[in-house]
Amino acid sequence: MGWGQLDDPREMPPPTDLLSRPRSAPTDYLAKPRKMTFTPAAMQQNALAKMMALEDEGGSCTEDDNMGHGTNREEKLMDAVRENMGRDHRVPRVATTTRPHGTVPTQAYVSARGASARRQESARATAEMEHLQKKQRMKKMSSYREIRYGQVSSRVVGGPNGPDSARRPDSSRAGDTASVASAIASGRLARQTTRSTLIKAPSVAEIQEAIKDRPYLTRQIQALHRDPDMSREQRLQEIVRIIREVRPDTLHTEPTALEKLQSGYTCTAPQKAGRRAAIQDQVRRVKEANKARHSQPQTPHWRNHGGEAVETLLESVDLVDARFLVSLNEQGGTLPCWSTLPDAAKIGQSSVWRLWGWTQKASLPVLVLSCPWLDGDHPDREGEMLALLVPLLRVMLSVCGGEHYTVGVLWDYASLPQPIRSPAEHARFVEGLRTLTTWYTHPYTHVLLMTQPLPEVAPSGEPYSNVARPYGARGWCDLERRMACLSTVSHCLWDLSLFQPESLSGSAAPSESGSTTTTGAPAMTADLQAMVAIRTFGTMRAQLMLRSREPPLPPTLFAHTMRKKVDCGLMSFLEPTDMLAVLEMYEAGFVSFFENFRKFDPSGTFNSLQGLEWGPAEAKVLATALAYASEKCKLRKSGTVRLRFEGNAFDEKGEKAIRTAIQFSKVIADVRF
Repeated sequence: MGWGQLDDPREMPPPTDLLSRPRSAPTDYLAKPRKMTFTPAAMQQNALAKMMALEDEGGSCTEDDNMGHGTNREEKLMDAVRENMGRDHRVPRVATTTRPHGTVPTQAYVSARGASARRQESARATAEMEHLQKKQRMKKMSSYREIRYGQVSSRVVGGPNGPDSARRPDSSRAGDTASVASAIASGRLARQTTRSTLIKAPSVAEIQEAIKDRPYLTRQIQALHRDPDMSREQRLQEIVRIIREVRPDTLHTEPTALEKLQSGYTCTAPQKAGRRAAIQDQVRRVKEANKARHSQPQTPHWRNHGGEAVETLLESVDLVDARFLVSLNEQGGTLPCWSTLPDAAKIGQSSVWRLWGWTQKASLPVLVLSCPWLDGDHPDREGEMLALLVPLLRVMLSVCGGEHYTVGVLWDYASLPQPIRSPAEHARFVEGLRTLTTWYTHPYTHVLLMTQPLPEVAPSGEPYSNVARPYGARGWCDLERRMACLSTVSHCLWDLSLFQPESLSGSAAPSESGSTTTTGAPAMTADLQAMVAIRTFGTMRAQLMLRSREPPLPPTLFAHTMRKKVDCGLMSFLEPTDMLAVLEMYEAGFVSFFENFRKFDPSGTFNSLQGLEWGPAEAKVLATALAYASEKCKLRKSGTVRLRFEGNAFDEKGEKAIRTAIQFSKVIADVRF
C-alpha cells in the first residue's frame, strides 16, 4: 500500500528517514510576486518560459521528492502561473484540513493530502487564469464604454435620463461640460495609436470651450459610440475631428464679415408688401388643404421611390412650398430667409402628406436647386432667378395630384438657417449641411442645375456683386453637380439653360390654379386638362434633361482636381475656408450613397448610368471610383447594390477593370454591361 492510498495517515508512524532528511532551500518562485499587469498573451509566454526553465533544471521529481517537500514540476509551474497573475498573497502549500487540536502535521500527513491539495491548487490557478483573461477582454471591450458621454454624465450628474433630468434645461441633459471634456481628454483616449501616427486628443480646456452651449455635439459623439461598424481607432479619429472643427480657432465664435453682410440684408418696401400678400394667400391655402385632408396613407409610389428617406431628411431641412413661390413672384416679393419664412410655406414632417399626390413615373415631387448666389448677402434680391423658375413650377404643380397637393423646393437660403444663428439654429444648420448631399444623390428627386448666364445688372439698375464667376467656377455648385451626376436618373437631372418656356405655350401650359390656359382659351374639362398637363410635363422634361454627364470621381481624385483648379484660379469660393467643408461633404456623400442606396430604391438596382454612351476613358475613371467604394463602403442592413451599365461603349479592357474593382466589394453585388 503506497502513501497515496492511506485511509488515515495518522494510523501509521512516519518513517524516520523522511523526517531526518534535510529540506532544500525555498526557490525564488516562492517570493512575493511583483505587482504588474499582464495581458493573457504575456502571461502564457511567461508561464511557458518558466516551464522551460524548470525542465532545464531537471524539473522531473521522484516519488520521494514528491512526498518529502512537495516541490514537483506541476507545483512549480502553478507557482509560476500565480506569479504571472500578479497575486498579492500566497496559498499555503499545506492544505488546511481537520486534525486533532494541538497535533503537528507530519510529513506523511502532508504527503497524503499533497496530491489532493495540488489538484485543488491547479484547478484554482486555472480558474483564476481564466477569470483574469476574461477580465482583460472585458476591460479591452469597455475602454471606450467608460468614456461614453451617457455613462460619464450618468456617474457624475445623473445622465441625460437621470432622476433630475426633467427639472434641468435641455442643454444640461446632454451631460456636464466638464465631465464630458475630462472623459474625452483622458489619457486612455489620448494615447490610442494607429499604425503610423499618434492621435492626440484635445485638452480639457479646448473641449469645454468647444462643446459649451452645443449639446448637439454630445449627441453626435454618442451616435459614434453606438455605431457597431466603427473600430476604436476610427471612432477616436472622428471624435478628434469633431472637437477640432468646433474649436474657437477653426469655428468663428464671432460672425465673419460675410455673415454680418448676410444678416444685414433688408428688402425694399414693395418687396415686403409682396411678401405679406403672398404669406396671406399661403396661410389661406394651407387652411383649406388641412380641412380637406383625408386620412390617406402613403402611396406605393411614394414608398417605392425613396419617399420615406425624404421624410427622414426633413428633420433638419425644410422644403419650400412651390405654390408659395409662385404667389410670391406674382405679388412682387422676393425669397425670404429661413428664419422669416412662415411655417405655412414650409414642407416639413408634419406637412409631408401634401407631396403624396405625385404619380409621375420614377420621380418624386421634390425640386432641388443648384443655384449660384447673385450677391454675397442674398441669392436673388431682385427676384430674377425666381422669375425663371415660375414657369417650370407651374408645370410641375399641374401634375402634382390636385389643388391641395404641392411640390417641395429645396433652396438653401430658405431651407437652412442663415447667419447670425442661435445655438439651436446652428445645431440645425450643421445637421442639415451634413445631409445636404443626400438630396442631390437621391435617384428620384428632380435636380435643377441653374447654369444659364448670370445677369450683371439688376432691374433696378444696381449691379450684382457676385456674378463675375460663372456656374462652373463655383466650388459649391461643382459639389452639387457632381453629387447629382453620381446617381440621379437621367429624366430627373435638369439643366435650366435648356429650358424654353415659350415652346410650352402651344401645349397649353397651365397656370398655377390650373383653371385656364396661358393663351386665354376657355377652361377644359378635368380629364382633358389632366392629359394636357401630363403631355406638357413630358415635353418640359425632355427639354431640361441633361444631355451628357461626367463619370463619378473618387473622393481622392475629386479633392486633387478641386485643389488644382483653385490654385490655378479656375474655381473659387466666396469664403476660402469652405473648400475643406466641400471636400468632406463629397467624401461622406459618396460613401453614404452606396451604403444606403436601398433606402432610395428598395429594388437595389442602380440604373442611373445607363445609356450614356461612355467609352474606354470613362470606364477607367468609373473603375477607380468603384474601387474606392469597394474599399471604404460597409454593408448596411439595407442590402447590396446591383449596377447596370447597358447603353455604354465600354471596351473589353474597361469591363474587366470594373469587374476587378468590385471583386471584393461588400456593397456591390454584381454588374451588368
